[in-house]
Amino acid sequence: MAKTRCIILTNGDAARIQEYLSLDMNKKHVQKNGSMISRSVQFPDGFSVRLTCCGVPSGVSYAEAILCDPSGEEVTSSGPQNKILGYWLLPFDGREYALSVSAESVREEPSRDTQMRLQRLRAYSWKTYQDLSKRTERLKQI
Repeated sequence: MAKTRCIILTNGDAARIQEYLSLDMNKKHVQKNGSMISRSVQFPDGFSVRLTCCGVPSGVSYAEAILCDPSGEEVTSSGPQNKILGYWLLPFDGREYALSVSAESVREEPSRDTQMRLQRLRAYSWKTYQDLSKRTERLKQI
């Protein structure tokens, strides 16, 4: 079962970040290269997730969720994404850390369809984690 936390962005922040993440190069605002918008949330076991929107030279920003252990070291990440709102799932060491990100005006329970997609994502993430664990064990034996 995933440990879940929520981040609720202001409508203004959500709109600004979504604009940064859009692929429209003619947009009014572009996030500066190297700049970052970040929000963090702590889990009861001391782990935390840092959600970031990062500016890049091409002008099209990306979002990423990063799981950190209690000492602050990064242990896994979602990889670059082109969305910020929604559900983020970070499996690590047999546990799952879920993050629900919404804007102030969208405070509703996930739809049945979204719940089903999250279940499929969990199954896929767990399989990927198991495959990586097996590969790591094989590499250690070499």
